[in-house]
Amino acid sequence: MHLIYTHPWLLLSSLILLVTFAYNVAASSPVLEPVPGYPQYQAIGAAPSLPVTAFGIYDFESGKMLVSNNAEETLPIASITKLATASVLISKYDLAATASVVESDVLADGRSGNLRVGEDYTYRDLIFPLLLESSNDAAEFYSRVTDDSLVLEMNNLAEKLNLTKTNFADSSGLLDFNTSSVRDLQNLMRYIYQETPLALDISRLRNYVGPHKVWTNNSPILHQDYRGGKHGYTEAANRTALAVFAEDFAVGERLLIYVILGSDNLAVDMDTLRNFVKTGVTFK
Repeated sequence: MHLIYTHPWLLLSSLILLVTFAYNVAASSPVLEPVPGYPQYQAIGAAPSLPVTAFGIYDFESGKMLVSNNAEETLPIASITKLATASVLISKYDLAATASVVESDVLADGRSGNLRVGEDYTYRDLIFPLLLESSNDAAEFYSRVTDDSLVLEMNNLAEKLNLTKTNFADSSGLLDFNTSSVRDLQNLMRYIYQETPLALDISRLRNYVGPHKVWTNNSPILHQDYRGGKHGYTEAANRTALAVFAEDFAVGERLLIYVILGSDNLAVDMDTLRNFVKTGVTFK
């Protein structure tokens, strides 16, 4: 009789031990289920091969990388710098302040913006030629009127965002010491889009009528799906771009960040990356 009554307890004890073991194994195993709300991208084609130094495509909402090459390499970024310039101007300075263009402003390389000595502008006015025509004169204007505190604030922003590969040496991007990485730049773009969207709103305009002249967007990657960004060129950096595009997937529109550094042809290379997304990537 004693064996008959204890046998169920032995079975129950064994079952408890088995369940406890299974729970502990499950608890120590990686969680493989998708995180709710987290974008799940799947490549259904070969990753693109570009004749560029570095590139990357990132989901804007999460920062998730779809594809990249040399994403951590520190490289010169040319006039992508001007996006940081505009963002800091918008967040740190009085855009209603007014100043006149002086001769030292127009001595900067290039004639983009077509500024003239003696013309009066608000700080807000010259963000348009800065971003639309990549005016180095406008960048020089801002450095002068802010007593060079502008570049300091730009580097403070990089430090705040933990952009460890990023350094700003001037407000235009002309100096080779304006550097960053693909990964840093996508983080910078996410900050600008969320915190100072005016910079990107301006960068996507086709033209703008200013107080003295009309400024026209000279971006080689301007498109109806373009949501803002900046391109650049110096001999050291070659052609560069940081941009947001709205891409269509079966489940709806997603914003993607594209970064290209060291390109010979931005329009062709951007088309290659966007075609890869359109034909070789699914989102669910």
